Amino acid sequence: ALPSERHELLIEFVRQHTTRVLRLDQAQPLERNARLMDVGVDSLMAVELRNRLRDGLGLTQKLPATLIFDYPTIDSIAHMLARLIEPTHPDTTEAVSTKVIPTDVDLISEMSDDEAEALLLKKLVELGG
Repeated sequence: ALPSERHELLIEFVRQHTTRVLRLDQAQPLERNARLMDVGVDSLMAVELRNRLRDGLGLTQKLPATLIFDYPTIDSIAHMLARLIEPTHPDTTEAVSTKVIPTDVDLISEMSDDEAEALLLKKLVELGG
């Protein structure tokens, strides 16, 4: 894909996997800036989404267990994935209101699904959810 098309392709990739995790109708696409927790993604679904995105892109590194808290929208996840795939890609240098992956992501990524879910639930409580 051309550099200008890559971000849109990543958005569609994240949207499709999120729709599948939520078991929603593909004919009614999720908004790219809708907060995933607001559209029904819970902690178990967040783990499933994280794994689907990693596997679907063939990433060797693990994605953070707190993915949907750190990157709460389809668009912000797509930007983060773009930086992972091509860290020097010019289309990903634009200002984006997302967090940078924490430096201890290796520790988080080594967690079991149960540990990751517990961390997500703890973070949800801290955020007032």
